[in-house]
Amino acid sequence: MAAKDDILLEEEFEQKPMSKATFLRLLSYVRPYLRTVQLNLLFTLLATISQLLGPKFIQIGIDRYLTNFSSAQAAFHGILVVSLIYLGNLLFGWFLSAAQVKSAIAVGQGAMNDLRLAVFEHIQRLSLNYFDKTHQGRIISRADTDIDSLDRVLTWGANQLLASALTLVGVVVLMLRYDWRLCLAVSVVIPPLAMATGLFHKYGMKAYRELRVQTSRITGAMAENIAGVRVAQAFAREEENLLRFQHIQGVYFDRFLVVARIFHTYLPFVGLVSGLGTAIILGYGGSLVMQREITVGGFAAFILYLGMF
Repeated sequence: MAAKDDILLEEEFEQKPMSKATFLRLLSYVRPYLRTVQLNLLFTLLATISQLLGPKFIQIGIDRYLTNFSSAQAAFHGILVVSLIYLGNLLFGWFLSAAQVKSAIAVGQGAMNDLRLAVFEHIQRLSLNYFDKTHQGRIISRADTDIDSLDRVLTWGANQLLASALTLVGVVVLMLRYDWRLCLAVSVVIPPLAMATGLFHKYGMKAYRELRVQTSRITGAMAENIAGVRVAQAFAREEENLLRFQHIQGVYFDRFLVVARIFHTYLPFVGLVSGLGTAIILGYGGSLVMQREITVGGFAAFILYLGMF
């Protein structure tokens, strides 16, 4: 009974969002790699700037050498120069992205290694009473599967958050600089996107945490059955263990379908709303181009920035 209560308490804990104290404690494992983190942030900043420069080069090529040129030879030479600069920027961005990924992996895997060692050391110091009350499979699940779930946070969490924030701010500033009226037109799609994202975060995160609980239960049940296979065979409990595992697997399958339905509803909706925004920009922006209130290159760059949004 105590073991069952222990499992229920742990599952209830798993379904709670990560607290600030837990997050700060998790970051303490990143502190030894602070220098690499700083390099990673620098690579992320430079890679984002390189990405944001791409549409600007395209605008220059269109406006200066395609729609407004003095001679074909001058246009060809100008396009060639801009293309080479654009290619150089792409190669530079690729190098920065590779360095960004390499440094992120170095930090994440170093922190994960320290975390696994700390968990193993903690398990070694637990009292025998704890092992009597807690299922062996549950301990293995907590030390293996649940630790692995933190890999994405430690390796890519801050990296992706910074990259997304920098890209968002840069795109908004550049789009406003090109034409505030186009920004105002595309802002029509922001309320439904924000509402859908809020609902996705509310129900999606809850469903995903429940799925993680079931994943942990499967790992625990598998470990327990493998460790106790001799006892199960000695007392002819194979069929009973199979039925119990089928039940756990069935619950996992149901939770997985819930997560899949949420994702497969949210992502197509985002694509639909984004397509609507693009259609609005094409219609309204095209009229501004014909009225010569925005250049063709500026309009093309705006659409490219919209794709980064």
